[in-house]
Amino acid sequence: MKFLASILVVLAFTALGSAQPKPAFSVLHTVHEIESEVLDESREILVHVPLNYKRHNRKLPVIYMLDGHTPHPEMMAGILANQSWGGMIPEMILVSIRNTNRNRDMLPTRDEQYPNSGGADKFLDFIQNEVFPVVEKNYRVQPYRLFAGHSFSALTVVYALTKRPEMFDSYIAASPSLWWDEEAVVKMAKKELTNKPRAKTIFLALGDEPDMVKPWKKLQAVFKKVKGLDYEFRDFKKDSHLSVVLPAYYSGLLKIFDGFRMSGRIRSDTVVPHYEALSKKYGFKVIPPEDLLNASGYFLMREKRFSDALKLFRENASNYPESANVYDSLGECLEKMNKLEEAAFNYEKAMNMASDGGNRVLTAAAKANLKRVNEALEKKDGEKRR
Repeated sequence: MKFLASILVVLAFTALGSAQPKPAFSVLHTVHEIESEVLDESREILVHVPLNYKRHNRKLPVIYMLDGHTPHPEMMAGILANQSWGGMIPEMILVSIRNTNRNRDMLPTRDEQYPNSGGADKFLDFIQNEVFPVVEKNYRVQPYRLFAGHSFSALTVVYALTKRPEMFDSYIAASPSLWWDEEAVVKMAKKELTNKPRAKTIFLALGDEPDMVKPWKKLQAVFKKVKGLDYEFRDFKKDSHLSVVLPAYYSGLLKIFDGFRMSGRIRSDTVVPHYEALSKKYGFKVIPPEDLLNASGYFLMREKRFSDALKLFRENASNYPESANVYDSLGECLEKMNKLEEAAFNYEKAMNMASDGGNRVLTAAAKANLKRVNEALEKKDGEKRR
């Protein structure tokens, strides 16, 4: 199996008071070309990582999205960026799988009216045996996979839950074509899933599509009997079959990561337990947001609980080694505990990183902190010599 990596850049043009618009990078994907032995053809996947991916070494969960053609990759990348920035979901890697023969790959059974249909199993083999290895070799990934699709590809999503539950942990199916082949997948689900546990989460969406309602309700009845399955069927009456993709993906992510963001009054002693519980729920380490852990550390410092605060500041520095601010905060706690040498080390690190990053305010603050600690160390040194 071979693959070639190239870069796909989507440009957004903004006029800045001149006749010629200035190009700005808005969405960046890496294109991997896979010479598939399973499908006996060349296939492309687009991989999008968060903007700060290269600045840290953390592993991230992955969302595998079918129909990887405009506007879907750009749309999903935007949703992921905004919602992770807002703390509603974790940062994720997006893998968009482009089509070559959609009917063949997305439809699980054969129908003579749709040439080449019935290749969904082979397509899932391709994802499992050729796409997963490329992604896991080239990117830092957590053992958590989400599967998303629309229409025919949403049917593949439901089919994968039914037949290949080991492949993915959660699912989003936007307007799945459950009517296909006399509701074949609904019948399969009834046979395969009834009274069989599935510790999975799936979100299904339907637009204003009266002809789809009958199989939609039948699948709901099936899912009610599946032990351990966390599911939601939601109707978007103001959306069409095509427009429902956006609200489906947005709402599906919020369903899957329900409870991810801490709500209500946040106390310093509840932050770490909250994210430990999330880690247990999703099966990978979920780290608290930098600013949340930082604020919790300062709260403990105000209560004079310096040892507890130090633990949080050290954890923050371990989680976010690319951030200058975590070292400045760590230095401040160490200074309060009279650990001046270590405080000076962290202030200097914060100052240098902030300077390299062009953060003048933090650079000046860390420099002043470092100067203060160095003066205290010199004074301490002088007292020892007397």
